[in-house]
Amino acid sequence: MINLSTLFENHFDSPKISDDKLKVFSEDHIQRIIVNNESGLFSTIENDTVKAHTAYFGDIVSESANQAIQKSRTASVDNIIATFKAEVSRREGHIRDLFGKESPTYLEFFPLGINEYSTAIKSNMETLINRLVTTANRHATEVGADFVQAFTNIQTNYTSARSTQLNKIGEVKANKTTSKTTRTALEIQLTKNLHYIGYTYPGDEERCLSFFNQHVLHYNQSNTDDGKGGETGGVTDTVK
Repeated sequence: MINLSTLFENHFDSPKISDDKLKVFSEDHIQRIIVNNESGLFSTIENDTVKAHTAYFGDIVSESANQAIQKSRTASVDNIIATFKAEVSRREGHIRDLFGKESPTYLEFFPLGINEYSTAIKSNMETLINRLVTTANRHATEVGADFVQAFTNIQTNYTSARSTQLNKIGEVKANKTTSKTTRTALEIQLTKNLHYIGYTYPGDEERCLSFFNQHVLHYNQSNTDDGKGGETGGVTDTVK
């Protein structure tokens, strides 16, 4: 006998079902409902499925767009970091000439040497920029206004770009949460449709299956005496 508990599972909750295949399956299923809805019997599930489908794949588009924007923001931050490192390397010689490499003032700018700046990463970048700007302002008369302004501009640009990047990362995470929720909603709606169509045509396997394209999402079944068997491989993604 078939294990009845399997009938009540979410049959579309599987990592083997890609978004692309779920989209094709869902769109095809909606069209099959429309074709078979001459009497209006399936209007409710048609509307609910269209709504769930649109909600999920709309979120997918939003998530993709935000990820693209995040990448551009990350590139902006990386470019500013590269500019900062290049500027430090170029102007270190000016500080060395003014004060001498062993002087207390040089050590204010470069307490761990130039290598601290050249190997800096995002986690300590803001600290290094702020330190250099503060030190430059303290010795503005000696280093000159151009020196101070160059690093002040970098500080302003980095703070702005980093803040924007972090905000966009937050939006992407929020969208991922939303898309997971709306995918589940679509999966559940498709599962509801299975039960509703089965209820409408009890025992008519051919009629029920006409609402679903199993070439998109394929069931692997074991060979048992009743021909139905149990699910051995789950819903697998077989369409390339």
